[in-house]
Amino acid sequence: TANIPASSKARPGAWACRQSHILALAAAGDASVVLVMEDDVCFIDDFAARLAEVWAALPPDWDGLMLGGQHIRAGIRINDTLLRCTSTVRTHCYALRGPAIGIVKAAWEASEDECDLTLAALMLRQLKFYAPLTFIAGVYASPSDIANDVGFRAPMFWHRQPRPPTLGLTGRAAGHQPRLAFPAVSEKV
Repeated sequence: TANIPASSKARPGAWACRQSHILALAAAGDASVVLVMEDDVCFIDDFAARLAEVWAALPPDWDGLMLGGQHIRAGIRINDTLLRCTSTVRTHCYALRGPAIGIVKAAWEASEDECDLTLAALMLRQLKFYAPLTFIAGVYASPSDIANDVGFRAPMFWHRQPRPPTLGLTGRAAGHQPRLAFPAVSEKV
């Protein structure tokens, strides 16, 4: 049984998830690139081909790559394959490179929040994260360790949200602050 700090803002399952990600990054040692996949990750049918396409399209300045996730704020389209993440959550499949590995690990160790919220803040303020225009990794239909509920009835990929910005009050009952939901992609600036 884990000892969750009283100051933690994360739900017990989310706290345990964050601790698992910290341990995974610590185990990476001095690796130059690390790919982290949770146990419930699933992939699109042509994952290998799409991963090669995404990898080839990465700009030289990349710190992180979200192969799956959910965009909370609009990303910025940089080419025909990728967008620059400005605030993307869900950590079921992502890659980190170089100093970003230590930066993310240290941020998670210092934060009392859920790991995906801390990661989204780093995307907005410090690190350059990218994602395919359409995610290639999702989550299998399974019970959720985070929300202690039945989970998803079918694999989830959280593709872009085509609606204009709206105020979403989702998650308030679970102790989350209301968030603005934005479409996932904006055009190049």
